[in-house]
Amino acid sequence: MNQPIYKIDRSTRAIRVFHGDLDQTWWKRGVSIYESDVRAVETLIRRTTGLQRVYRRHERSWVVFILSSRHFNAAAVAVRMGFSSPLI
Repeated sequence: MNQPIYKIDRSTRAIRVFHGDLDQTWWKRGVSIYESDVRAVETLIRRTTGLQRVYRRHERSWVVFILSSRHFNAAAVAVRMGFSSPLI
């Protein structure tokens, strides 16, 4: 598995994951290597927090996961430990 590039923003309780193919069609985006990175981060967040769904939105080339203050710290630690190459 490729290591995703992510940003963690404590002020907005957001975890951003780079997705370079958001301008592609849905069909092409689904088989993108970036999409698998996003899915891996989302799965890790869901397993860590116990949530069934995680709110996500797209901002340019980033998929942004917004978490409540109750779940953010656990998710941020899990993402940092699970994926070792953050974008600083």
